[in-house]
Amino acid sequence: MHKTIYLTVLLSFFGFLSLHGQLYYGGGVQYNVDASAPGLQGKLFFEIDDTWRGSGTFTLHFDNTLNWTIDLDGHYKLLDVTDRFNISPLAGLAIVDLNSGTSIGFNLGAFIDVVFGEKHVYFEPKFTIRSGTALVLSGGVFF
Repeated sequence: MHKTIYLTVLLSFFGFLSLHGQLYYGGGVQYNVDASAPGLQGKLFFEIDDTWRGSGTFTLHFDNTLNWTIDLDGHYKLLDVTDRFNISPLAGLAIVDLNSGTSIGFNLGAFIDVVFGEKHVYFEPKFTIRSGTALVLSGGVFF
């Protein structure tokens, strides 16, 4: 059952990437505040149009309990403070691998990005809702 869900999510995400738009890739760090779990992440960010965006993130955690996380999030560009500063609410799925097994949760939060030349610097505070709620802070750079 879990393999079917994972396969459906991955195929949907790659189908989503086949749409016309701008694709960014980057990397950063993530910190799960509730689990005190830092990690390194790779992120794909896809702008569909002026208002809708999506992202896929893989995070490798440096913790004894939390191994890795895959986040698949949709963004709605809510507020353009300037041409170079955006704030977007986000919602999506979190697939989390723990030592006790894999679980699926939901993400709710915000995506804040600032453009410096060709690079986007991002900050992403969000809550991951699984068996409990965890505050997760991410930040990094798109190239």
